[in-house]
Amino acid sequence: AGIVCVTEKYKIGDLLTEDQPSGTLHVAGVNLDFRMKNLDLGASMEEVTQNSLVEEACGMKIMCIPKWENDMLYVDFYTIDSGDYSYVHGFFQFYSPAAVMTVNGKELENVGDESYYFENEKTSFIGRYAYDLTSVDGEVTTAQMKTLGLLVNQSLTDKKIEFTSSPETEMKIQEVLELDSSTVTFEKISNQPCESVDDYDYSEYGYLVLNHKVDERNPKKEFMFFDDIYINGEKIDGYSIASADDVSYDMRISLPIPYSEVRSIEFGTAQYQLNEEMQFDLLQGK
Repeated sequence: AGIVCVTEKYKIGDLLTEDQPSGTLHVAGVNLDFRMKNLDLGASMEEVTQNSLVEEACGMKIMCIPKWENDMLYVDFYTIDSGDYSYVHGFFQFYSPAAVMTVNGKELENVGDESYYFENEKTSFIGRYAYDLTSVDGEVTTAQMKTLGLLVNQSLTDKKIEFTSSPETEMKIQEVLELDSSTVTFEKISNQPCESVDDYDYSEYGYLVLNHKVDERNPKKEFMFFDDIYINGEKIDGYSIASADDVSYDMRISLPIPYSEVRSIEFGTAQYQLNEEMQFDLLQGK
């Protein structure tokens, strides 16, 4: 199994013609069926001034606005200050819930679907959680929410691999990129052909494969992968990552140019999972 990283944004037009527009998005040879809905996520000035809670973690300030509506509790999150990060996607954990809600000592399950979880582009909104309060006995006397991980992007400067001549079809390299909280070491580069023209990332020039390993130095800031990768200054559409062995990974990039012409691979953005807990006492906002 691997991870596919699509780094380009795709615009969907004519969304105002119906309440729940649907369609098919074609990305790298893959057809994605979608249906969209209006989540009505805007916060009024009254909600911000009276109900908002602010916590700080990882050099960032996050605002939480709880909304109590009948037997439902909605919790919206916004970025006030993103610190050193260029983009905040939302709360995220690979192997456990990214947020835990406890009401009257009882842990509640988030009933919001995936459309609630991540950012609304070009706004500060980074996620909504929804909880059904009908299972809570009596009046709500305590309500606490813990968030356990944020997914963020950080811009990089002068992080690149350069070649003075054509790289060999398969060759060992020793290129080390020092990031804020981790070290990424590239140990091999190779050119592999595409198996089929039906591959979602088919290129007539095949793939550029970078074998690398990651050494983490800070458990509160885990490196995930690179965004915004450039080959000879040209931004690529996306790439995939798969485990090569127990300690290293293969980054497979669909080549926009012949492999023999590759002279630089530049990394413009790194994505991190921030593992620092924030806790919000939601009754302050009721």
